[in-house]
Order: sequence, then C-alpha cells, then structure tokens
Amino acid sequence: GANLSGANLYNIDLTNAKLRGANLTGAIGTNAILTGISWLNTTCPDGTVVSVPCVIPAGGAPAPTSSPPQICPLNSTNHSWMCDLHNIDLSGRDFSDTHIDLSGVDLHGSDLSVGHFTNVNFADSNLASANFAYSVLDGAHFGNANLTDANLQNTSLIGVSSGGISSTNVLLPLGWQLTGGYLVDPAANLSNAQLTNADLHQAQMMYAQLPYSNLAGSNLAGSDLRGADAHGADLNGTDLTGATLMWSNLSWVNLSNANLSGADLSGAILAGVNFHGANLTGVNFTGADLTGVFWQNTICPDGTNSDTHGHTCVNKMKN
Repeated sequence: GANLSGANLYNIDLTNAKLRGANLTGAIGTNAILTGISWLNTTCPDGTVVSVPCVIPAGGAPAPTSSPPQICPLNSTNHSWMCDLHNIDLSGRDFSDTHIDLSGVDLHGSDLSVGHFTNVNFADSNLASANFAYSVLDGAHFGNANLTDANLQNTSLIGVSSGGISSTNVLLPLGWQLTGGYLVDPAANLSNAQLTNADLHQAQMMYAQLPYSNLAGSNLAGSDLRGADAHGADLNGTDLTGATLMWSNLSWVNLSNANLSGADLSGAILAGVNFHGANLTGVNFTGADLTGVFWQNTICPDGTNSDTHGHTCVNKMKN
C-alpha cells in the first residue's frame, strides 16, 4: 500500500519485501535487488497494475552513503536537522540547562507536560499540537517555531524569546498573547523584536524588556508599560494615548510623530528621546529625566507648539 511513485531505488535491496498494493509509478532503480518480492495489485513504473514481478527501469543517482538518524539523540547537543520525536512522551523530563538543542526538531503531537526546559532552544521546531502544560520554559527560545494547536497553559515563560512563530489556536498562559509572531507578556524577552504596526492596545507589559525593539506604528493605547526597559527602541508613529510609562527607561527612543496624549511619563528616563512631531497633550512628566531631549514641532502638555517657545516643552509641563 505504500506510495513509491517516482522513487529512486538505486542499489536498493528489497529481498522478500511485500509490495502488495504499492504504487511504483515512475520509479527507477539501477541494481535494485527484487528477489522474493510479494506482488499483488502492484502498480508498476509503467503504470500497469500487476500481480507478477514488475520491471524497474535503470536509473537514479546513488543513495547517500549515510543517512541522518530519524530519532534525535537526547543525550547530546548534536542532532540531525528536523530529526523526529513526534508523538513521543517526554512528560516530566528535566532538560533545564543541559544545553540540549531541540532546534529544527519535529515534536508535533508530543507530550512535554510537567517538564523543565529552561534555556532550551526550540527554534524552527515543529511543535504543532505539542502539550507543554505545567512545564517550566523560562529562557527558552521559540524563534520561527510552529505552535499551531500547541498547549502552553499553566507554563512558566519568564524571559522566553520568540519571533516568526507560526500558529493558530495556540493555548497560552493567562495574560500572554501571540502578536506578530512574538509571545508577548511582561515576562517575555522582546529585545530587538520586530513588532511594527502590532495591536497591543491595553497590553499589560509592566517591566517588559524591549530594548532596541521596533514598535513603529503600533497601537499601545492604554497599555501599562510602567518600569519597562525600551532604551533605543523605535516607537515612531506609535499610539500611546493614555499609556502608563512611569519609571520606564525610554532613553534614546524614537518617539517622533507618536501620540502620547494623556500618557503618564512620571519618573521616566527620557534622555535623548526624539519628540519630533509628537503629541504630548496632557502628558505627566513629573520627575522625568529630560536630558538632551529633541523637541521640534512638538505639541506640549499644555497644547502649545514647542517651536513657539524656544523649541522646548520644558516650561510647559503638566505637574
């Protein structure tokens, strides 16, 4: 019943194989050994269905001298790309800090519940329908992983990094969301994240790690980013109306053309921030560090334009 259409059977030993109901349409195989094969309703390479031996035309390149193992060696950091652990039971296993590399591994349908996977690399892995429930995944990396129908409920994801995740119907812990291919939560590591035009309105991202991330054009209206570290980030054109940014580190952030009306920036570090064209109406700057801030065509907290009073809003703050 196997589908071997177009197969390269060069130098293959099929002695005593059962090929009943098999489809060999277009198969080739110089030096294939066909002794003792069981044929019944077999589709031969020429398309005829027979119950007698087929003729396998010559051709085909030599088979590889060595093939990658199908099963991943879990006692090593070395494995073959996309090696196979699908539907395997790894529940309760502890791989934390063992430097086991599961990148590119096929783990779809596997049970990884109640396990410890701290700092494990799952980049490019197939984790569709995998069950991670109640596992510790702190510091794990999920870049470009497939999490379709995966279960990550009740997991710990502190410091997890991601990006390029493909997924539908993934089950996440309370408060987490999958946005733009990233796992987003205050506990996530979003350094250098590419989240342009992302919908993160009213997101709870207290103390989030966002240095050098690109959030240009994103919707962060009403979000809670108190204590977040976003130094060097690009927030050009971002909607931050009513956002809470108190005590956050926004040094050298590009906030040009951003809308921060009604935002709370009290106690924030704003050294070197670019407020060119930004709307700061009603913003609370109490205790904020404004060293080296760039003001140009900026709407100040009192509604006036920075260009009309010395290209600054320092004397127009809401306290």
